[in-house]
Amino acid sequence: MPGQLLLIAMILLQLLWLAAIWWTGAASTPKKLLILWVYTLGVGLSAGWPGADAPAAIGRFLGQLSSLNQSLALLILTILPLASGAIYAYYQRLWPFDEENNFKATQMVAEGSLAAFFNNYAQIPWLGMQHPPLIPVVGGLLMRIFGKNLVVIRLMSVAMCAATVAITYLLGGLIYDQATGWWAALLLLSFPLILRQGSAAMLDMPVTFFFSLALLMTAHLPQSTSPDQLAVAIGLVIGIGALAKYTMLLIYAVLLPLFMMSEVYHPFSPLLPVIVLIPPGMLAIWLLYSARIGVLSKQINQLIIYSGNKSGNPDIQITAEQRTLKFKLTKGWRMRLRLETLFSRLPSALGVYNLPLIVLGLSRRVITPPQDSELLIILWIGALFILLILALPDHRYFMPIFPAIALLMAHELQSMPALANQVVVLALLYGGGALYLFVDWSRQNQLFIHTPYPISFKTKTHPNESSF
Repeated sequence: MPGQLLLIAMILLQLLWLAAIWWTGAASTPKKLLILWVYTLGVGLSAGWPGADAPAAIGRFLGQLSSLNQSLALLILTILPLASGAIYAYYQRLWPFDEENNFKATQMVAEGSLAAFFNNYAQIPWLGMQHPPLIPVVGGLLMRIFGKNLVVIRLMSVAMCAATVAITYLLGGLIYDQATGWWAALLLLSFPLILRQGSAAMLDMPVTFFFSLALLMTAHLPQSTSPDQLAVAIGLVIGIGALAKYTMLLIYAVLLPLFMMSEVYHPFSPLLPVIVLIPPGMLAIWLLYSARIGVLSKQINQLIIYSGNKSGNPDIQITAEQRTLKFKLTKGWRMRLRLETLFSRLPSALGVYNLPLIVLGLSRRVITPPQDSELLIILWIGALFILLILALPDHRYFMPIFPAIALLMAHELQSMPALANQVVVLALLYGGGALYLFVDWSRQNQLFIHTPYPISFKTKTHPNESSF
């Protein structure tokens, strides 16, 4: 696709996305859509216009920064998400259910003893039903120091978001080159869900951080002077990530074929048992304890239900998750969620304006077999996508793949260096527009999902309101 056509496609897709939101009645604040339609058209014409001064100047500036030394580049790429994430953490509405219940669980740690928290773990809504304890415990300890406020634990996610952006830059430098890493980090920030989740007190940003960190350490293995020690560190990171969210263990779908298929990593396959066995050993301590306090059977029951098997006991959860469970016990819910994710949620999470570049990058990998050094990226995207779309087809679960998608996009940009600045500037500006829409977002309608009874989101919209 010629470069100018890529810019035109980005503009048209964003305009069509806003029109589709209006047509389906999905937005809780439809008056924002007209503002964004004008903004999208104006930004698109200026950023895509060869003589436009402001976007061109921003693009040139970003292009010059790509040649900075690694320390300065890392500093800039850390400050950007820290600053924007902190602002968004203050203004973003409370996410119903997940963030609301995570905050309540974290408050229990902040206000009581850890012993009381774990003794009542099975009765804690959302957490006791399906998640390990690491993030609420760490968040609760932070709230004891800095105050019992939602923003405190949201800032923990902001820090992990900034670290993930920095990791994406470093991975780009290892697998491709420094310029690719720079553009990949900026493109990652153009994905609306990254900053939305990166400033929310939920589990998706932490697992994305641990996932990316473990793969960065894996990418360092071929040049490490102490690969055995690094293998132990990789195993520890995976284990900590699994204590944050069980889906961290999906990283094995990337690592196992990587060590078997890659000529670069195959010599290190004797270290694979170390990497593979440490996380289950760490997780076993928690699982044995959770079995003793009655949590494990409850979480296994929930896993059975999520797998689509109705033999799980639906009466085991009776609180805030009741709406979700009733939906998941209706016929065909998994296929409807899969369709909703593929055609609505995931494109919005990545930014529909980014889809042309994503398609170009993926198409090139199909036409041209990837080099051995790029196999990590291909497995990262391919293996995880297949597993998630089959088993856990909700858009937030795909977040650990986002850094790899950004890297693939940035590598594709290297084939059109004259337009790289404009493409990245346009993506960032459109990402900002999407964040403006999503800051108080409450979906009113969906394309494929119809819950068994009406959904009412009556949660507070601001994290500093008195009840929080």
